[in-house]
Amino acid sequence: MLKNTTPDQFARTPQTKDVLSKIRMDIIMGELAPESYIVESQIAADLGVSRGPIRAALQNLQQEGLVRSLPNGRTVVVGFSLKAAADTFDFRLMLEHKALELVIANDMVDFFPLFSVIEQIRETDARFRDGKESIDDLVQEISAADIQFHRSIMIMSENVPLLQAWNLIANTMHTALNISNSTHYPSFHDYFREHKSFSDLIIQRNPEVLETIVEHITKAKTLVIDRLKMRKLT
Repeated sequence: MLKNTTPDQFARTPQTKDVLSKIRMDIIMGELAPESYIVESQIAADLGVSRGPIRAALQNLQQEGLVRSLPNGRTVVVGFSLKAAADTFDFRLMLEHKALELVIANDMVDFFPLFSVIEQIRETDARFRDGKESIDDLVQEISAADIQFHRSIMIMSENVPLLQAWNLIANTMHTALNISNSTHYPSFHDYFREHKSFSDLIIQRNPEVLETIVEHITKAKTLVIDRLKMRKLT
């Protein structure tokens, strides 16, 4: 089975991961404007960290295409335009559609990654239905579950290049979903039912899942772009 790794997992410390998530969100939300310079000392002071985690985070963000290094050593924000968002989700659809084609064609596919994610979602749904947590409390958990659900599809495809390509955009997608999921799912149970039905089609290796993935990702793309338009960026 393919290993479940993401670029963030190679960040050296939890502090670096926190810094990376904060800077990524600021770029996607336009708090750090396109073509503006990254001032490492200022961000380090704002976040109360040394410049080491800042530099490590910027290396990851350059790999994700959100910043770029200049010949003079400075780092400039590339940003996350509406076109970049659309391109990211279109690329995601290409990858996941192909992965599902491979899953459907493989009568020996190992569904454990999917079973594991669905069980986690089921447990969270139980907490929500018990009234222990509100939908607002679960926004980040929904986004994380969504990424894990779709990563399981890539893992089950048993195609290393597909998974590697998907992992390059996974963290950007996760951040984008964080800003849209709060308005999409009024109830975590709605999220659970939608993804349980989706997973059933995958486990049955039902060709209808290819239409489902198109609808699913197209809807997510629309939600994210609508939310990003509120930044007043183009």
